[in-house]
Amino acid sequence: MKLYNLDIAMFVAGLPFNGDTIPSGKSLGGSETAAIQMAEALTKQGHRVSIFCNCDETKETNGVLYSPIGWVNNQKGGFPKGFYDYIRSVPIDVCIVQRIPSMFQFETRAKVNLLWQHDLATKTGPSQFHPYVWNIDRILVLSEFMKKQYQEVHSGPDSLYHLTRNGIDLAAVAAAPAHVRDRHRMTYTARPERGLDILLRAVFPKILQREPRAKLYISRYQDPNFMEFYSQLENEMKRFGDRVEFLGNLGKQALYENYKASRLYIYPSMFEEVSCLTAMETSAAGCVFLGPWRAALPETVGGATPLVRDDGFLAQMEDPAETGLKAPSEPFVNGIVDQAVRLMNDDEYFQFWQQKAQKRAQQFD
Repeated sequence: MKLYNLDIAMFVAGLPFNGDTIPSGKSLGGSETAAIQMAEALTKQGHRVSIFCNCDETKETNGVLYSPIGWVNNQKGGFPKGFYDYIRSVPIDVCIVQRIPSMFQFETRAKVNLLWQHDLATKTGPSQFHPYVWNIDRILVLSEFMKKQYQEVHSGPDSLYHLTRNGIDLAAVAAAPAHVRDRHRMTYTARPERGLDILLRAVFPKILQREPRAKLYISRYQDPNFMEFYSQLENEMKRFGDRVEFLGNLGKQALYENYKASRLYIYPSMFEEVSCLTAMETSAAGCVFLGPWRAALPETVGGATPLVRDDGFLAQMEDPAETGLKAPSEPFVNGIVDQAVRLMNDDEYFQFWQQKAQKRAQQFD
């Protein structure tokens, strides 16, 4: 069986980026990072990959061609003329659209059309693909949880969905400078709406009561859609004085450097993760991920990191994954606090989980 070199076009209409974004140290979201690293991996295999994204100019980097989407304003908003001109006129093998099913509203010259989803399915939200399913060969989902959730919301036979997974650049994690790990250093780098309020209001005060030396380092990627909620949380950070430090918007190397200096990543979130790149990255960096036994996290790092159930107990692999968006229970908050304090102070316990996480991380390339 011969492996053919394919012509592949990707549409990624997320945060602005190009091939220089990660090396330059700029912050970037997970789905955009996944697009860059997937494109470079495909290029190394001999395929020819073009990415249409929110960049300013056409430029080739590491063998991948980055081109502007070519937005043109119309009465309904933006029309991606540059992208459509290409996929409707140039014969290619594969067209991959990230997150926006409506990009398949027109026929393409591609042999195969793939919709690469990264978000939870919602009945009336952007995940709705029904009007365009005639033009979609497969929907790529990142976990069994995500596949089941899409089928519950949007239906569709098993044959419509292809189960893939996220991955990380293990070499980039290894290349980040290492520091002496501070046993009292915890970090949080997710979008604030995914549990930072729970951390600041419910979890961290209880941790400080039991371990006053604990310190929390917070960062996030630069998001143009800044919400008032973020400002509220920034004010709450200030009430902890020097116990909370905001690191700003970190690029990949600085982010991995932070993970290598931190004892644990603390994530008391009720958000339903469909994969969780952060759990992969922290595991590779030797920073123990502490979070909920919820949604896709048991698939991603279950058994390799301490995950807490809603009843406050540490989950076992035979436990069914918990789902649903709801307020955190008091037992869950206390369970996260117990685990955090133990991980900071019990070296044997920390090393037990660290070794498990680093072993699992080798599967994430």
